[in-house]
Amino acid sequence: MTASADRSLKVWSTEDGHLVRTFSHHLEAVNALAIARSQLPEIDFQYLDVYKPTTAQFDVIFCVEVLEHLLYPDTALHNIVQMLAPNGVALLTVPNGRIDTFEGHINFWSPESWKVLLERNGESCDIDTGLLEEGAHNFAVISKKA
Repeated sequence: MTASADRSLKVWSTEDGHLVRTFSHHLEAVNALAIARSQLPEIDFQYLDVYKPTTAQFDVIFCVEVLEHLLYPDTALHNIVQMLAPNGVALLTVPNGRIDTFEGHINFWSPESWKVLLERNGESCDIDTGLLEEGAHNFAVISKKA
């Protein structure tokens, strides 16, 4: 992957997401971004609405523990793929729907249904999937072809 001139990084997370927990158990995503900006000032961190299309393109997108909370995960995933720059990579995680019992989640994907969702929304991309944390979470690495 080649470096872009603006060195942007897209971050989506929820208050209970793993990325936010990296900074603190009780911070909101916006506060976590402020910490990230202070630690890595050379990177342009942005917080955008996952439902709203944008013409912005990013080399790297993280969407960690978000899609299971959304009413329209297909829309969000489509927008994520559209925002990937050529040769860009997105890293996504969701709980494994076979064992997830959190009442705040409205979507539950088994490893197989997770892959179907990704393939339905990831045309012209290479998609690798698997499990993390002893099978507790599905992950995906989506690589957009040049």
